[in-house]
Amino acid sequence: MLQLDLSPRIPQAEHNHVVYILSTSNSSVINKLITCLKHARSANDNRQHHALIVPEASFMIREALKQSREANSFLKTLESLPLRLFPLYNDFLTLLMDNLPSKLLLDNDWTELQKCASAVRQLELLSGCLPNLRCKGKWAAQVVEIIKKMRTQEETEVLSQHNDFQISDIILIDRWIDPLTPLLIQLTYAGLVDEIFDMGVTGNIKTSKVKSAGDSADPAGEIPLHDPLFKMIRDLHIKDVGKQIAETLGTLRDERAKLKENPPSDSVAESKVFVRRLLDMQGSERHADTHTLVAERLMSFIRDDLQFSTFPKLAIGIMQGEYGDRVIPQVEDLILEAYNPLIVLRFIALQCMVAGGFKNATISAYERLFIQSYGGYYMSLWIKLQITGLLWERNGKIKCEYAPFDFQTTCNRLSCFVDEEHNVCGTTAYPYSGYIPVIVRYIETGIRNSWRDWTTILSDDRPAVGRSTHSIIFIIGGITQAELACLRKTRFSNKLLVVSSSVITSNKLISSIQNG
Repeated sequence: MLQLDLSPRIPQAEHNHVVYILSTSNSSVINKLITCLKHARSANDNRQHHALIVPEASFMIREALKQSREANSFLKTLESLPLRLFPLYNDFLTLLMDNLPSKLLLDNDWTELQKCASAVRQLELLSGCLPNLRCKGKWAAQVVEIIKKMRTQEETEVLSQHNDFQISDIILIDRWIDPLTPLLIQLTYAGLVDEIFDMGVTGNIKTSKVKSAGDSADPAGEIPLHDPLFKMIRDLHIKDVGKQIAETLGTLRDERAKLKENPPSDSVAESKVFVRRLLDMQGSERHADTHTLVAERLMSFIRDDLQFSTFPKLAIGIMQGEYGDRVIPQVEDLILEAYNPLIVLRFIALQCMVAGGFKNATISAYERLFIQSYGGYYMSLWIKLQITGLLWERNGKIKCEYAPFDFQTTCNRLSCFVDEEHNVCGTTAYPYSGYIPVIVRYIETGIRNSWRDWTTILSDDRPAVGRSTHSIIFIIGGITQAELACLRKTRFSNKLLVVSSSVITSNKLISSIQNG
């Protein structure tokens, strides 16, 4: 198996078929495929060439291939490989469906929910049992209905017997029950890395975004973020990351000193153990150096960007209702400076949801300022935000597919803000500095009251809840790294596995709506 990035040449070997396995998460992948096919044709390659697109060969992909007649005529078959679930971490799976909210809210493309149901069904088939289904939100309810039909149609299908993977409950909830949280500034290590450096679909970041131009590292390379130290610090507030890395480095220094004091004897077994410990320690030191560099770059970015350094305070002020529904002077200044429009819209939408919609004078003032600074190109995005319910005028004429989010009522009912004594490391309030996201609060409340306010489809076939079973939380529409940190602190009586259509940030969410 070869990476397409390396060379368009396919090595000659004793086989008659060449199979390309391609992911739609990479927008340039079809161009690479076309290059390979053209090269094979020019080299008079008489083997049969096939392409498998993960998770599906969309209409746009097929059309792109048709545009290149030379490549298209040389491709024998083009099929979908319906893999829906991709592990990002050992407790989190993603469907890589970044555009799900925009497709549902702007295009009314309900096939996206069919894909979510297929992913849930794949999990059920893996576990060999039918777990309870619990749902909250209109998207989740429709996914459950599709799953019920799939279960009926596939009754004769043999279930896999993976006794080490048993599911007791699958809990499905809509992103649009809480569209506000992704607009907040994430302050966990993983959340800030995603906000500022943009983690790719593999959870890694580009080397060029962290290392300076003078460094010898490959700028096209990636920094992997899956090591044990990352797992330890990913959910920490950025202010606590440096302390944890320093403690890790101190432990490594002590261990290295012990190794020097106690060299191995002539025993082969002891020498092997010594070498293994030394290699493990060197790997840990490399990881510590990497995260020290990343954390330093994060902090220098926050310090050097005078505007960004004020954003957390601005977001907190909006959340606490300091500005009501009047034009915020700082946001007005950002617009006049023509600052990143996605970030400007982030704060306008956040204020709108906290205020329960804008009065006509406020939304008109923001709209006028926005068009003056950014031009008519962004007017379509402004309208799309109104259609998706992220921005609206009280008693306005634009009707949303999903009812606008009533933040004040929901927040008060669920007690989303907690006092300082409950905002410590290890709690669900810690990642957002005293605010517990609405989705997390709904799940915590469900655990406490036995899911009384959730729609539940009980199953007689589910395994008894125990430490060997899993509860699965499926967020339809995307989840942030900081929300994932919150969910890891919820108290289930069994193991927790989180699934989402994608990992999002505010910029990713608004960009997907812009391109929708």
